[in-house]
Amino acid sequence: MKTKTQRLQLIRQLLTENTVTSQEELMDLMKKNGSPLTQSTLSRDMKELNVSKTVLLGGGYRYVLPRLSPTPVKSDEKGFVSIAFSGNIAVVKTRAGYASRLAYEIDENASDVVIGTVAGEDTVILVLNEKSTREQVVAALSTFIKIQ
Repeated sequence: MKTKTQRLQLIRQLLTENTVTSQEELMDLMKKNGSPLTQSTLSRDMKELNVSKTVLLGGGYRYVLPRLSPTPVKSDEKGFVSIAFSGNIAVVKTRAGYASRLAYEIDENASDVVIGTVAGEDTVILVLNEKSTREQVVAALSTFIKIQ
């Protein structure tokens, strides 16, 4: 059995070198590389590594690691990078792999000013309530996102 550090490094390597489309496939690759593990351990490891799914051109999904960031990401950050407005739409940029998680939090915590979200890998589109001002949106998001 490999140490956790070795196991995480192997997951990084396998996701970088292979098109992995399911946790079962990754578990098989881990086993073939001498590091068998349970699904629950793999799931925790993938969460720790901020692994996300991205859409393949031909359909289906693939697991990917977040892109390297020039500045370290603190564990309490939500990956927020910027926000821009156009009419009753806002575009939130995030670090790679953070958009889905942030969209969920926006849906849960800002429903008074945001009527819905759509998330990609590093972008969240917010459809704003027509009666909400930009200042109200920023104030609502600032309660759970560090907006600079």
